[in-house]
Amino acid sequence: MKYIWLFVLIILSLFLAQTSAATIFIDDFEDGDLAGWSITTQSEANAWTNANTDPNQGARHALDIPQSTTEPASLIERAISTVGYANISFEYHRKLVGLDSADEFQVEYNTGSGWNILEQTGSNSANDAVYVKKSFNFSVLASNNSAFQIKFECTAGAVSEFCMVDDISIDGQLIDNVLPSFSNYVENPSNASTYASAQVYRFNATITDNIAINSAGIEFNGINRTITNMSNVYMFNITGLAAGTYSYYWWANDANENYNTSGIKYYTVEKISTNLTFLANGGTINLSLIYPQQVNISAKANYGILALEKDGINYLSNNGLNVSLAAGSYIFRANITGNENYTDVGYSYYNVTINKASQNAILNINETSPITYGKYINVTCNGNLYRNNIDINNEMGNSVLLAAGSYNYSCQLAGNENYTYDDENTTFVVNRAENSLALLSSSGWAYSYGTESTFSCSATYGTPILYVNNTEVVNPYTATLAAGSYNVKCNISETENYTSGMSQGSLSVSKSNSQTSLTFDKTSPQTYGTAITPTCSIINGIGSALLTLNGNVINSGESLSLGAETWEFNCSFAASQNYTASSNYSQFVINSESTTTNVIVNPASPIDYGVESNFSCYNSQGFETVLYVNGVEKNDEKGLNIMREAGNYAVNCTASGNQNYTGSSEQINYVINKIAGDITLRLNGQENDITIEYPETYNINATTLYGSIAIYKDGVEITGDNGLDMVPTKNAALYNITAMSSGDENHSSMSITRWLNVTLDEIAPDLTLISPQEGGSYGYNTSLPLTFSVFDVHLQSCWYNLNNGENISIANCENTTFNASSDGGYILYLYANDTLGNEVILNSTFSVLVGSPTIVLNSPIGIYLNTRDVTFRYTPDDLDLESCELWGDFDGEFKLNQTDLAPVANSENTFQLNLLDGTYKWNIRCNDSMGHSVFNGNKTFQVDEIAPNIEISEPRGTKSSWVGIPLAFTMNDSSPTNCKFSVNWATGGVVIPNTTIANCLSTTFNLSSIGDYVLTLYATDYAGNWNYSSMSFTVSTTVTPPSNPGSGGGGGGGGNRPAISTNNSLAQNMEVDFLNLEEVLISPGESKTIELSLKNTGRTFLNKCKIVGNENWFESGETKNINTGEIVEFILNIKAPLDAKMNDNVKVELQCLEKTFAVPLKIIILESGLNLKINEMNLISKTNLQINYTVRGNSDFNQNLIFSVIDSENNLILEKSEQINVVKEESYKSIVLDIGEANKGLLKIIISRADDKKPIVEEFFVYDSSAFGVTGFAFLNKVSSTMTLTALMILVFGVIAYFVVRRIIALRKWKGYS
Repeated sequence: MKYIWLFVLIILSLFLAQTSAATIFIDDFEDGDLAGWSITTQSEANAWTNANTDPNQGARHALDIPQSTTEPASLIERAISTVGYANISFEYHRKLVGLDSADEFQVEYNTGSGWNILEQTGSNSANDAVYVKKSFNFSVLASNNSAFQIKFECTAGAVSEFCMVDDISIDGQLIDNVLPSFSNYVENPSNASTYASAQVYRFNATITDNIAINSAGIEFNGINRTITNMSNVYMFNITGLAAGTYSYYWWANDANENYNTSGIKYYTVEKISTNLTFLANGGTINLSLIYPQQVNISAKANYGILALEKDGINYLSNNGLNVSLAAGSYIFRANITGNENYTDVGYSYYNVTINKASQNAILNINETSPITYGKYINVTCNGNLYRNNIDINNEMGNSVLLAAGSYNYSCQLAGNENYTYDDENTTFVVNRAENSLALLSSSGWAYSYGTESTFSCSATYGTPILYVNNTEVVNPYTATLAAGSYNVKCNISETENYTSGMSQGSLSVSKSNSQTSLTFDKTSPQTYGTAITPTCSIINGIGSALLTLNGNVINSGESLSLGAETWEFNCSFAASQNYTASSNYSQFVINSESTTTNVIVNPASPIDYGVESNFSCYNSQGFETVLYVNGVEKNDEKGLNIMREAGNYAVNCTASGNQNYTGSSEQINYVINKIAGDITLRLNGQENDITIEYPETYNINATTLYGSIAIYKDGVEITGDNGLDMVPTKNAALYNITAMSSGDENHSSMSITRWLNVTLDEIAPDLTLISPQEGGSYGYNTSLPLTFSVFDVHLQSCWYNLNNGENISIANCENTTFNASSDGGYILYLYANDTLGNEVILNSTFSVLVGSPTIVLNSPIGIYLNTRDVTFRYTPDDLDLESCELWGDFDGEFKLNQTDLAPVANSENTFQLNLLDGTYKWNIRCNDSMGHSVFNGNKTFQVDEIAPNIEISEPRGTKSSWVGIPLAFTMNDSSPTNCKFSVNWATGGVVIPNTTIANCLSTTFNLSSIGDYVLTLYATDYAGNWNYSSMSFTVSTTVTPPSNPGSGGGGGGGGNRPAISTNNSLAQNMEVDFLNLEEVLISPGESKTIELSLKNTGRTFLNKCKIVGNENWFESGETKNINTGEIVEFILNIKAPLDAKMNDNVKVELQCLEKTFAVPLKIIILESGLNLKINEMNLISKTNLQINYTVRGNSDFNQNLIFSVIDSENNLILEKSEQINVVKEESYKSIVLDIGEANKGLLKIIISRADDKKPIVEEFFVYDSSAFGVTGFAFLNKVSSTMTLTALMILVFGVIAYFVVRRIIALRKWKGYS
């Protein structure tokens, strides 16, 4: 029952939140009348009056002394509209005097469905001494009611019996009476648009209300239509409106049933203007044609019914066709009949006249007159054909050979219905044919002596006669003629049909060219001392040849020994009757015998500066030689060892010859190299590349031992800056710094290049706003939490404001609190900037309702989950917290899901649900016992347990090119996905390490070798589900590979085997080595940043690796992909919680897509200002216990320690104080304690701080003075065989205690360390 009332109160509070108290009606009767009241009485009764006899207050009141017992004797009633008001209350003051059981006073109200009694005396008597106040609250039926009425009845018989009423009031709470409003009307197509079949007509309106729209619609042409809405824009679509005018209006009800309409609007769809296109032979004029010209009458209508007629007869079947009409006159007409959506078009006319055609007689003769006899003619006619007035139609179209002569041809056409008569005449002449002769010579008409030729002559008709030099010869005639000139001709006589003819030609027979041959038994040139034999002979000609040497006749075939010289030989032939003269000239060279001259150097070139060199000469015939060095004669240096400067030397030896022996020389290039120079280049004192961050200075320093220094930055000389501290320009850049030494004559120039990388912080601070939470609600307005995290190497300042008000600085950029002035909604704007001007701003919208619960939603918020078991975490806070509820759209409707009737304030509370994959919205509402109920802002998350689905289609099979190999695939997942691929040899080994695929779209890649490969495609969705698929393929090609294989531009994936999809089989062969791990000492609340180095020692590429650890302990935003053999570094921010304890199990892991690795990082939590560890405890005498321990602090300081010894019965045996010096490095300490007063057994050693007595270390020691010389950790090695059973049991207990009781390193808290 309690919760039912709570629900009613909640509903009532939500309703009242929209209302405010107001007086609807009041009447104190001080106006002196009863205006506005309706008064009725029985015929004998007195009516109600306005009186001043006994008011409740003021001067006047309503009075009735009816003096009638007929009920109702007298009534006063009034209609009071409560429209716009809710929670109607009614109050009046009445005073009843002398009423007995026969009388009646009655008060009633009416909400429109009948009168209801509020008060009546009934059979009771009433006699009030003073006015009685009456108050009533009406049901919701009285709210917002235009027909509400109240009524007072007084029935009393005696004059001493009467009713008085005063100070009547009706109150209510003002509710929403603002009508919904309409704006932004959209009609598409716009009003008065033209009708279009299947047109979609869209009507939009923006409907708004100060509270909320409950329902809305459109009444279109008298029918209420279904609409849709997006935000406040309501939309109605209708298809296929006919032409006409339509009326419509928008209507809306708000949450308080306020109803409004937009007013009637009219929308007109205009009829389509129908167009008639009526053409006659493509034109728009009447036609006058000549038969058989065709008529094309076309009529087209864009809309409506088309009619087309010829002389009143339907002609639509020929619409647009070419039609042949007989000669005559015709009338064509067309029109369009419209309908409700189209207009009419009246008749249009065309007059068409077809005239008779004038015939054209055509006489065709395939040859042009006159022709030569022998040529056939072909005559055609489009009518009747006559030659010399004789009908020759039988010859028409045939080839006819006519005798020579003159002929008259006539072609005649008779007229008819559509054509007129016509003829054509012509005279045709055939002439005699010319008798053509052909005179031929088989060897042409000019040739050389000795050529045989055949002469012939032929005629077109008959046999001609052949003549040579006017002498008739046979035809044809064959002969070899002597050199000379000849006339050759032929002729033929005239006949009946052919003319006579003659042809002749001039023949020239020239002399034949003679030719001689001049040969030698050896080829030129020859060396002095070698004999040669020349031979001279005739190749073409009759007679003898003549051989001469240097103009003197010699015998052909005679052996000759000649001196070194160039000799001239000539073999010649004299001209004859039939041959020309000729000669063959040749030179023969006898060369001098050569000699050899050599340059001899020692040592061989090249040599370095500082080594002596020796130059000398040698000639093979012993001729005298001359030594030249760089063109200067240096005979005096022959054979001498000389120290020469560095350089290139032209060393030449030359010897002179004689007539039969040549001179000779040899020149070599002898190189004496400069020896290496010297140069040093330092950047900020370092002989390597450096990286600095603006505005850090840099210093370039270059030195050399030989020559001068020049320094260049990106090719620009900056030698003047050598050794100076310089500030870089304010931009990120990589500079080439090159220093050059000029060297000297014996030392080479040198250069050295280093790189100066200047970085610029252009990234705004990394700012995260934690609270106030977006959409959060707070039940208090002071010390509201402003919690955030911010990081920037150059962090400068932080500040905030509320609702864009005054900016408030945040000291040291640390978490703080702030105040809100009152209840209401707020926007907090949080800013941070760095010293380089980078700024970031975040904001959070929240509300304050003092006294209501405060809720912080912790998780899940805006994330993807790969589990269906969802924990909803939230932290409520309220002194009167009563219940909290989980709301969400887990089944599609946002509603209450679970209720926790006992939430814990100021602690994290949870709800649990098992959800299917999908996107969900959730919120928490908390209620307190004071009736406050608040929500936080809605949060969303997505459940996604399904790994991405991968299907690879390329590369598959054998590829003929290793460039542009396609990687084609499809990827399906319900959340965003990241994709990578790698290529390995089929036998193992990485070829292309994991490479990101932009937007998970098909791509291409390059390889550098033929072979068998395996491509693996990985996909990870935002929920952390991952999958991969592999495909084999082969590259076999002779194309030269690219120099750098790798990923390319767009394209696909595949292989010879089926694609295999799995989730975890890649975990094999995965190993990681963590390098240089050191233990981390940290205090509760302390933050430290460390660098983790690790190496992928396995055979698998590791994807999406990140460092994770205990919740709220670690931050590492880095995600890296690690190739096999690659060393990477992670930056890990460690922040120990304030409640961290020394025994906390702190885990650190490397989580990769393929496998999770434990990180062997040892984290020691220091609960005090120092870390103290006992290393060893030994008895150095029977009563003295030496404790060796190490100590390490967070800083250098002095610390007083107390060493306490307690026995097994908890008796204090010894307490000793000692001051020690604590430093940051681990230091070794020792102390000796006298434990002689202790009994045998287990002792507890406690080391604590003197200031707070809190234990730092507790250890146990088994004490037995008889075991002196044995450490407390190993004393059982010397147990005496004579020990009693009791002693043995004690010792055994001590050993067990030693191994069971672990060291307790307690309360080692860093005091004052930040």
